[in-house]
Amino acid sequence: MRMRFIFIALSLFLSAMVYAGNPETPRKSNISLGFLDDRTGLSFVGFTYNVIQKPQDEIYAGVGSLLAIFTASAGWKHRYAPSGSSFYHTIGIQAIAAMGGDDMIANVSLGYEKRFGERWSLRLGGLAIITFDRYDSVVPFPYLNLNYRF
Repeated sequence: MRMRFIFIALSLFLSAMVYAGNPETPRKSNISLGFLDDRTGLSFVGFTYNVIQKPQDEIYAGVGSLLAIFTASAGWKHRYAPSGSSFYHTIGIQAIAAMGGDDMIANVSLGYEKRFGERWSLRLGGLAIITFDRYDSVVPFPYLNLNYRF
């Protein structure tokens, strides 16, 4: 298991280095690290890929992990400014697999993204997880994470 994790981490690092060397390649992949995530929800480490990318809109698919929770997500992100730092919102759906079972949920987030250069950004905001089969169907969380685009 440990070797598999090292292999995956090394592969991600090497692919990031290859993409970083080619400035013409669009930056469609995102790795985020921090307390929860606007795209992958309940995750500490997340990877997303922008399937469709426009100046203010992104359609994404991704995966994330938070110890004993694995999430797979897809959704839409809309930025309120075409470039630079901006407020944004995301709307998505997630499949969650955890030790206690699995579930499908929706998530909505509103946040602010502060960019540092073309690749790095700091994101903070609020995330609302919406469940459809429980009494307390909306659960809000804050999030703060560091994002790297490649």
